Amino acid sequence: MCDLLVLAVDSLVYAICTLYCVGFVTIYHRPFLPPPSN
Repeated sequence: MCDLLVLAVDSLVYAICTLYCVGFVTIYHRPFLPPPSN
């Protein structure tokens, strides 16, 4: 039971990180938007 819970949490965190990274790359590599300036 505990192992299953840990596995579910790990999968959820992995999915969120993947979506975040994909969204970040997509935003920063849009051809019609200039790169954000600091």
